[in-house]
Amino acid sequence: MLKILKNNHDKNIENLKRIMNAIINDYIYFPNYSHFYIIRQCYSFLNYPKSNDSKIVTKKFNYIKNIKDLNNINIDSANIKKIFFNRQGINDISHIKFGELISLTELDLSHNNIKSIEPLSKYKLPNLKKLNLAVNFIDDSNKEYFLKLDFPELTDFNIFENRLTDYEIFKCNNNKNLPKLQLVFFGGNIFKFPEKQIKHKELEFDLSSVIEIGFTRGVFSDTSIMFLSCFNLGNLQIIYLQGNNLTSLKFVEDLELPFIKEFWLYNNQLTEFEPLKKFKTLEKIEMENNKVNNLEELDTFIKQLPKLKKFNLIGNSIIYDLLIRNIIELLEEENKVKILINPQ
Repeated sequence: MLKILKNNHDKNIENLKRIMNAIINDYIYFPNYSHFYIIRQCYSFLNYPKSNDSKIVTKKFNYIKNIKDLNNINIDSANIKKIFFNRQGINDISHIKFGELISLTELDLSHNNIKSIEPLSKYKLPNLKKLNLAVNFIDDSNKEYFLKLDFPELTDFNIFENRLTDYEIFKCNNNKNLPKLQLVFFGGNIFKFPEKQIKHKELEFDLSSVIEIGFTRGVFSDTSIMFLSCFNLGNLQIIYLQGNNLTSLKFVEDLELPFIKEFWLYNNQLTEFEPLKKFKTLEKIEMENNKVNNLEELDTFIKQLPKLKKFNLIGNSIIYDLLIRNIIELLEEENKVKILINPQ
């Protein structure tokens, strides 16, 4: 059931919130107060205090499969700030009147069956800050639409686990249409890169405003990750590279990340960590479930990273004997860092 509340009294809003306190794991919100949610369950509003200027509009849905079903609902599109249509089986977004959503700040279309983002590329959403398209069926036929996205306030962009393979998608901000982009997730897409390395100046992806980026679950291989040097990531603070079956950190040699704070590398096949010492700003290294078995360089490594607060090596092939334990305890005390190694 879709519930829409139009109400201008804070008192009644608070009453409704109390009624809704028992609702768990479902979405309900107030479009007239900037939110628009779809929920599946049916709840009773019989006890809700009515007033002359409040109105509850309800419409039953078994499972949303077509956004055009919403066309008969009378809402003020210009005032909606958040839309959550995740997990609704939607395959077509052409019926959403994006041009009217001038106040929209957050749009969640994740976990659906969407194949085309063309309708999104036709409009400039002046206030959109968060766009979640994760877990859909968006493929390379959408490449031109990615390059046309024009959202001047967008900060969060998630296209995790779609059907993308063309690396040209990474040029989504080369035209500066997404100038405030800060968080991007490309994970779960198996991108295909040229067989031969291309010079940095010939192929550059401008993500210079991004501070947090995810290339997880098969985006890169040991060969293709060398293309990471083609990304302009001058302000990056957090990078996620887990689940890529990487066996080497050679790729970091060509990376310039002056502000990097966190490297997430768990669930790979890495046997080393020493190359990361070049990033003096590192505060956290996550290398859980890799193949590290040698800690001979650990002392030197830790001392060369003065800001490091956490180094996670749980799930590696490290023999945790008395000597190793004493070394770790000493390093932790002297350098104010937490080193995690599971005893074997």
